[in-house]
Amino acid sequence: MIKAFGNKIVVKRKEEEQVSGIIMTASNAKSKASCGVVVSVGSEFESKYNIIPNSEYSPIVVFEGGVEVSYKNEDFVVLKKEDILAVIEE
Repeated sequence: MIKAFGNKIVVKRKEEEQVSGIIMTASNAKSKASCGVVVSVGSEFESKYNIIPNSEYSPIVVFEGGVEVSYKNEDFVVLKKEDILAVIEE
């Protein structure tokens, strides 16, 4: 299991086609936003924001940047709050 530390959040990237009803376009060609399902939230992040993953429902975030991490043949992205552009609540 991968866990976020402090004020970080860990997401598993999703392709835009996998997120129902979302179409993303970047305002310039250099930046491209991505979507990801929240996997883990650091304790500082959880206490300040209402983004809490659980087994029934994990929020989807729209983000730019972050640090790519591979763990047990799965790819994750570690984000700071500045990397998160929006939260999609279904």
